[in-house]
Amino acid sequence: MKKRLSYFVLSFPFSNMGFAQVFPSENSECVCQALKQTFEYVGGVPMRIVFDNATGVGRRVCEAIRTTETFTAFAAHYGFGFSFCNPSSGHEKGNVERKVDFIRHNLFVPVYRIYSVENFNERLLGMCTDLAKEHYMKGEDEGRLLMEDRLAMSGLPDKAFNVVRYVTAKASKQGKVQVDGRHFYSTDPSLAGSTLVVALRATKVGIYTEDGELVCEHERAYGSAPSDSANPASQLPLLSFKVGAWKNSQVRDVLPGDVAAYMDKLGKPDLRAVLRTMDSQVGRYGWDGAVEAISLALSSTGRLDESTVAMAAASANSASIVYDEPIDLGVYDAAMRRAV
Repeated sequence: MKKRLSYFVLSFPFSNMGFAQVFPSENSECVCQALKQTFEYVGGVPMRIVFDNATGVGRRVCEAIRTTETFTAFAAHYGFGFSFCNPSSGHEKGNVERKVDFIRHNLFVPVYRIYSVENFNERLLGMCTDLAKEHYMKGEDEGRLLMEDRLAMSGLPDKAFNVVRYVTAKASKQGKVQVDGRHFYSTDPSLAGSTLVVALRATKVGIYTEDGELVCEHERAYGSAPSDSANPASQLPLLSFKVGAWKNSQVRDVLPGDVAAYMDKLGKPDLRAVLRTMDSQVGRYGWDGAVEAISLALSSTGRLDESTVAMAAASANSASIVYDEPIDLGVYDAAMRRAV
Protein backbone atom coordinates (compact mmCIF):
# COMPACT_ATOMS: atom_id res chain seq x y z
CA MET A 1 0.00 0.00 0.00
CA LYS A 2 1.38 3.39 -1.00
CA LYS A 3 1.42 6.21 1.53
CA ARG A 4 2.64 9.76 1.23
CA LEU A 5 5.15 10.61 3.97
CA SER A 6 6.87 13.86 4.88
CA TYR A 7 10.57 14.17 5.55
CA PHE A 8 12.21 16.58 7.96
CA VAL A 9 15.70 17.93 7.29
CA LEU A 10 18.01 19.59 9.83
CA SER A 11 20.87 21.31 8.01
CA PHE A 12 24.15 22.56 9.51
CA PRO A 13 25.41 25.40 7.23
CA PHE A 14 28.98 25.47 8.59
CA SER A 15 29.74 21.84 7.77
CA ASN A 16 27.07 21.56 5.05
CA MET A 17 25.86 18.33 6.65
CA GLY A 18 22.15 17.55 6.78
CA PHE A 19 20.08 14.86 8.50
CA ALA A 20 16.64 13.65 7.48
CA GLN A 21 13.82 11.83 9.26
CA VAL A 22 10.60 10.49 7.74
CA PHE A 23 7.19 10.82 9.38
CA PRO A 24 3.53 10.58 8.35
CA SER A 25 2.78 14.21 9.27
CA GLU A 26 4.34 17.62 9.91
CA ASN A 27 2.64 18.20 13.26
CA SER A 28 4.47 19.14 16.44
CA GLU A 29 4.83 15.53 17.64
CA CYS A 30 6.55 14.48 14.39
CA VAL A 31 8.81 17.55 14.17
CA CYS A 32 9.89 17.30 17.82
CA GLN A 33 10.52 13.55 17.50
CA ALA A 34 12.64 14.18 14.39
CA LEU A 35 14.66 16.83 16.22
CA LYS A 36 15.10 14.61 19.28
CA GLN A 37 16.42 11.68 17.24
CA THR A 38 18.78 13.94 15.28
CA PHE A 39 20.12 15.58 18.46
CA GLU A 40 20.83 12.17 19.96
CA TYR A 41 22.55 10.98 16.79
CA VAL A 42 24.89 13.98 16.39
CA GLY A 43 25.49 14.14 20.15
CA GLY A 44 24.49 17.73 20.81
CA VAL A 45 21.91 20.49 20.51
CA PRO A 46 22.36 23.54 18.25
CA MET A 47 22.21 26.85 20.10
CA ARG A 48 19.63 28.19 17.65
CA ILE A 49 17.43 26.71 14.92
CA VAL A 50 15.78 28.68 12.12
CA PHE A 51 12.61 27.02 10.85
CA ASP A 52 11.16 27.15 7.39
CA ASN A 53 7.76 25.68 6.51
CA ALA A 54 7.17 24.44 10.05
CA THR A 55 3.52 25.29 10.63
CA GLY A 56 3.21 22.17 12.77
CA VAL A 57 5.31 23.73 15.54
CA GLY A 58 4.63 27.42 15.08
CA ARG A 59 4.36 30.32 12.71
CA ARG A 60 5.04 34.00 12.37
CA VAL A 61 1.89 36.15 12.47
CA CYS A 62 2.99 39.72 11.66
CA GLU A 63 5.62 40.36 14.35
CA ALA A 64 4.32 37.72 16.76
CA ILE A 65 5.58 34.11 16.93
CA ARG A 66 3.04 31.52 18.01
CA THR A 67 4.23 28.01 18.86
CA THR A 68 2.44 24.86 19.95
CA GLU A 69 2.51 23.81 23.59
CA THR A 70 4.45 20.62 22.79
CA PHE A 71 7.15 22.45 20.84
CA THR A 72 7.47 25.21 23.45
CA ALA A 73 8.11 22.60 26.16
CA PHE A 74 10.50 20.69 23.89
CA ALA A 75 12.61 23.79 23.09
CA ALA A 76 12.77 24.72 26.79
CA HIS A 77 13.85 21.18 27.73
CA TYR A 78 16.73 21.12 25.22
CA GLY A 79 17.59 24.79 25.68
CA PHE A 80 17.80 26.01 22.09
CA GLY A 81 16.59 29.31 20.66
CA PHE A 82 14.49 29.41 17.52
CA SER A 83 13.09 31.74 14.90
CA PHE A 84 10.97 31.40 11.76
CA CYS A 85 11.80 32.52 8.24
CA ASN A 86 9.78 35.33 6.76
CA PRO A 87 7.36 34.36 3.97
CA SER A 88 8.76 34.70 0.43
CA SER A 89 12.31 35.24 1.71
CA GLY A 90 14.42 32.72 -0.18
CA HIS A 91 17.68 34.36 0.86
CA GLU A 92 16.99 33.29 4.48
CA LYS A 93 16.80 29.57 3.73
CA GLY A 94 19.01 28.77 0.75
CA ASN A 95 21.17 26.24 2.58
CA VAL A 96 18.33 24.09 3.87
CA GLU A 97 16.42 24.22 0.56
CA ARG A 98 19.49 22.92 -1.28
CA LYS A 99 19.97 20.25 1.38
CA VAL A 100 16.33 19.13 1.05
CA ASP A 101 16.80 18.68 -2.71
CA PHE A 102 20.16 16.95 -2.26
CA ILE A 103 18.78 14.40 0.20
CA ARG A 104 15.69 13.75 -1.92
CA HIS A 105 17.75 13.06 -5.05
CA ASN A 106 20.36 10.93 -3.28
CA LEU A 107 18.31 8.98 -0.73
CA PHE A 108 14.67 8.90 -1.80
CA VAL A 109 15.01 7.95 -5.47
CA PRO A 110 13.89 5.27 -6.14
CA VAL A 111 11.13 5.18 -3.53
CA TYR A 112 11.80 2.90 -0.56
CA ARG A 113 9.61 0.09 0.69
CA ILE A 114 9.25 0.83 4.42
CA TYR A 115 7.85 -1.68 6.89
CA SER A 116 8.65 0.33 10.02
CA VAL A 117 9.13 4.10 10.14
CA GLU A 118 11.08 3.76 13.39
CA ASN A 119 13.56 1.24 11.98
CA PHE A 120 13.97 3.17 8.74
CA ASN A 121 14.69 6.43 10.58
CA GLU A 122 17.49 4.77 12.55
CA ARG A 123 19.15 3.70 9.31
CA LEU A 124 18.43 7.00 7.61
CA LEU A 125 20.65 9.02 9.95
CA GLY A 126 23.62 6.83 9.05
CA MET A 127 22.75 7.08 5.35
CA CYS A 128 22.85 10.87 5.65
CA THR A 129 26.29 10.67 7.26
CA ASP A 130 27.51 8.54 4.36
CA LEU A 131 26.68 11.41 1.98
CA ALA A 132 29.51 13.50 3.43
CA LYS A 133 31.88 14.79 0.74
CA GLU A 134 34.44 17.54 0.28
CA HIS A 135 32.99 20.91 1.24
CA TYR A 136 32.21 22.91 -1.89
CA MET A 137 34.04 26.04 -0.60
CA LYS A 138 36.34 24.97 2.24
CA GLY A 139 37.93 21.97 0.56
CA GLU A 140 37.64 19.91 3.73
CA ASP A 141 35.66 16.77 4.50
CA GLU A 142 32.14 17.67 5.65
CA GLY A 143 32.17 14.90 8.24
CA ARG A 144 35.23 16.44 9.89
CA LEU A 145 33.65 19.88 9.78
CA LEU A 146 30.63 18.44 11.58
CA MET A 147 32.93 17.70 14.51
CA GLU A 148 33.60 21.43 14.73
CA ASP A 149 29.86 22.01 14.59
CA ARG A 150 29.50 19.71 17.61
CA LEU A 151 31.96 21.81 19.61
CA ALA A 152 29.62 24.78 19.22
CA MET A 153 26.57 22.81 20.41
CA SER A 154 25.26 22.43 23.93
CA GLY A 155 25.18 18.99 25.50
CA LEU A 156 22.20 16.69 25.66
CA PRO A 157 20.08 16.88 28.84
CA ASP A 158 20.40 14.06 31.36
CA LYS A 159 16.86 12.94 30.59
CA ALA A 160 15.36 12.80 27.11
CA PHE A 161 12.11 14.63 26.41
CA ASN A 162 9.01 12.45 26.10
CA VAL A 163 7.41 13.71 22.88
CA VAL A 164 3.72 13.21 23.55
CA ARG A 165 0.49 15.21 23.65
CA TYR A 166 -2.27 14.09 26.01
CA VAL A 167 -5.99 14.48 25.40
CA THR A 168 -9.03 12.95 27.08
CA ALA A 169 -11.84 11.18 25.26
CA LYS A 170 -14.99 9.35 26.27
CA ALA A 171 -15.31 5.78 25.02
CA SER A 172 -18.37 4.99 22.92
CA LYS A 173 -20.80 2.14 23.52
CA GLN A 174 -18.43 -0.09 21.54
CA GLY A 175 -15.46 1.01 23.65
CA LYS A 176 -13.95 3.22 20.92
CA VAL A 177 -12.46 6.69 21.37
CA GLN A 178 -12.52 9.40 18.71
CA VAL A 179 -9.37 11.51 18.27
CA ASP A 180 -8.23 14.18 15.81
CA GLY A 181 -11.67 14.60 14.33
CA ARG A 182 -12.51 11.40 12.44
CA HIS A 183 -10.13 8.72 13.69
CA PHE A 184 -11.52 5.96 15.92
CA TYR A 185 -9.42 3.67 18.12
CA SER A 186 -10.71 0.49 19.75
CA THR A 187 -10.26 -0.23 23.46
CA ASP A 188 -11.73 -2.84 25.77
CA PRO A 189 -15.55 -2.94 25.34
CA SER A 190 -15.87 -3.06 29.13
CA LEU A 191 -14.65 0.56 29.17
CA ALA A 192 -17.69 1.85 27.26
CA GLY A 193 -18.72 5.24 28.61
CA SER A 194 -15.45 5.73 30.51
CA THR A 195 -13.25 8.80 30.20
CA LEU A 196 -9.84 7.69 28.92
CA VAL A 197 -6.50 9.43 28.50
CA VAL A 198 -5.08 9.31 24.98
CA ALA A 199 -1.32 9.76 24.50
CA LEU A 200 -0.62 11.06 20.98
CA ARG A 201 2.90 10.38 19.74
CA ALA A 202 4.37 10.77 16.27
CA THR A 203 3.46 7.26 15.09
CA LYS A 204 1.66 5.66 18.04
CA VAL A 205 -1.47 6.26 20.09
CA GLY A 206 -1.54 4.93 23.64
CA ILE A 207 -4.84 4.69 25.52
CA TYR A 208 -4.84 4.73 29.33
CA THR A 209 -7.39 4.66 32.12
CA GLU A 210 -7.66 7.73 34.33
CA ASP A 211 -5.51 5.82 36.85
CA GLY A 212 -2.69 5.57 34.30
CA GLU A 213 -3.09 1.89 33.39
CA LEU A 214 -2.24 1.16 29.75
CA VAL A 215 -5.24 -0.31 27.94
CA CYS A 216 -3.85 -0.68 24.43
CA GLU A 217 -1.66 0.93 21.80
CA HIS A 218 -2.38 1.57 18.10
CA GLU A 219 -0.63 2.93 15.06
CA ARG A 220 -1.58 6.58 14.79
CA ALA A 221 -3.88 7.40 11.88
CA TYR A 222 -3.49 10.56 9.83
CA GLY A 223 -5.41 12.31 7.09
CA SER A 224 -8.87 13.80 6.65
CA ALA A 225 -10.53 10.50 5.68
CA PRO A 226 -12.28 8.64 8.54
CA SER A 227 -10.39 5.65 9.94
CA ASP A 228 -11.14 2.88 12.40
CA SER A 229 -8.55 0.74 14.15
CA ALA A 230 -10.95 -2.20 14.32
CA ASN A 231 -8.77 -4.49 12.23
CA PRO A 232 -7.05 -7.70 13.32
CA ALA A 233 -3.56 -6.21 13.65
CA SER A 234 -4.74 -3.41 15.93
CA GLN A 235 -6.04 -5.96 18.47
CA LEU A 236 -2.69 -7.68 18.96
CA PRO A 237 -1.22 -5.30 21.59
CA LEU A 238 -4.39 -5.56 23.69
CA LEU A 239 -4.56 -9.35 23.30
CA SER A 240 -0.96 -9.62 24.46
CA PHE A 241 -2.05 -8.06 27.75
CA LYS A 242 -5.40 -9.85 28.02
CA VAL A 243 -4.97 -13.27 26.45
CA GLY A 244 -8.25 -14.40 28.00
CA ALA A 245 -10.01 -12.55 25.17
CA TRP A 246 -8.27 -14.67 22.54
CA LYS A 247 -11.13 -17.05 21.65
CA ASN A 248 -13.59 -14.20 21.07
CA SER A 249 -11.12 -11.98 19.20
CA GLN A 250 -11.21 -10.84 15.60
CA VAL A 251 -7.61 -12.02 15.25
CA ARG A 252 -8.62 -15.63 15.86
CA ASP A 253 -11.58 -15.36 13.48
CA VAL A 254 -9.45 -14.34 10.49
CA LEU A 255 -6.41 -16.58 11.01
CA PRO A 256 -6.08 -19.81 8.98
CA GLY A 257 -7.90 -22.68 10.69
CA ASP A 258 -4.78 -24.72 11.50
CA VAL A 259 -3.05 -21.72 13.07
CA ALA A 260 -6.09 -20.83 15.20
CA ALA A 261 -6.46 -24.48 16.31
CA TYR A 262 -2.78 -24.63 17.31
CA MET A 263 -3.03 -21.42 19.33
CA ASP A 264 -6.25 -22.59 21.02
CA LYS A 265 -4.26 -25.40 22.67
CA LEU A 266 -1.55 -23.13 24.11
CA GLY A 267 -1.37 -22.10 27.73
CA LYS A 268 -1.57 -18.41 28.57
CA PRO A 269 2.22 -17.77 28.73
CA ASP A 270 2.85 -19.49 25.37
CA LEU A 271 -0.17 -17.83 23.76
CA ARG A 272 1.00 -14.42 24.96
CA ALA A 273 4.46 -15.10 23.49
CA VAL A 274 3.00 -16.05 20.09
CA LEU A 275 0.75 -12.96 20.04
CA ARG A 276 3.70 -10.72 20.83
CA THR A 277 5.75 -12.38 18.11
CA MET A 278 2.89 -11.88 15.68
CA ASP A 279 2.62 -8.20 16.67
CA SER A 280 6.36 -7.76 16.09
CA GLN A 281 6.19 -9.30 12.62
CA VAL A 282 3.14 -7.20 11.68
CA GLY A 283 5.24 -4.12 12.49
CA ARG A 284 7.94 -5.32 10.08
CA TYR A 285 5.97 -6.95 7.27
CA GLY A 286 2.33 -5.96 7.68
CA TRP A 287 -0.62 -8.20 8.53
CA ASP A 288 -0.57 -10.34 5.39
CA GLY A 289 3.19 -10.86 5.58
CA ALA A 290 3.01 -11.86 9.24
CA VAL A 291 0.15 -14.34 8.67
CA GLU A 292 2.01 -15.89 5.75
CA ALA A 293 5.12 -16.29 7.92
CA ILE A 294 3.18 -17.88 10.78
CA SER A 295 1.47 -20.33 8.44
CA LEU A 296 4.82 -21.23 6.88
CA ALA A 297 6.50 -21.69 10.27
CA LEU A 298 3.71 -23.94 11.55
CA SER A 299 3.57 -26.12 8.43
CA SER A 300 7.37 -26.45 8.31
CA THR A 301 8.20 -27.02 11.98
CA GLY A 302 4.92 -27.81 13.72
CA ARG A 303 5.44 -25.02 16.24
CA LEU A 304 5.32 -21.25 16.61
CA ASP A 305 8.08 -19.50 18.48
CA GLU A 306 9.96 -16.27 17.96
CA SER A 307 12.94 -17.71 16.08
CA THR A 308 10.99 -19.97 13.68
CA VAL A 309 8.45 -17.25 12.87
CA ALA A 310 11.20 -14.67 12.34
CA MET A 311 13.04 -17.00 9.94
CA ALA A 312 9.85 -17.79 8.07
CA ALA A 313 8.99 -14.09 7.84
CA ALA A 314 12.40 -13.24 6.46
CA SER A 315 12.09 -16.01 3.91
CA ALA A 316 8.52 -15.24 2.87
CA ASN A 317 9.06 -11.50 2.59
CA SER A 318 12.60 -11.41 1.24
CA ALA A 319 13.51 -9.67 -1.97
CA SER A 320 16.81 -9.76 -3.80
CA ILE A 321 19.90 -9.51 -1.59
CA VAL A 322 21.44 -6.05 -1.35
CA TYR A 323 25.03 -5.92 -0.12
CA ASP A 324 26.41 -3.00 1.88
CA GLU A 325 29.55 -2.99 -0.30
CA PRO A 326 30.03 -4.00 -3.95
CA ILE A 327 30.78 -7.70 -4.29
CA ASP A 328 33.09 -8.93 -7.05
CA LEU A 329 32.13 -12.50 -7.87
CA GLY A 330 34.78 -12.75 -10.59
CA VAL A 331 37.24 -14.35 -8.17
CA TYR A 332 34.98 -17.40 -7.96
CA ASP A 333 34.93 -17.71 -11.75
CA ALA A 334 38.74 -17.63 -11.80
CA ALA A 335 38.93 -20.26 -9.06
CA MET A 336 36.57 -22.55 -10.96
CA ARG A 337 38.62 -22.23 -14.15
CA ARG A 338 41.78 -23.20 -12.27
CA ALA A 339 40.01 -26.18 -10.71
CA VAL A 340 38.96 -27.43 -14.12
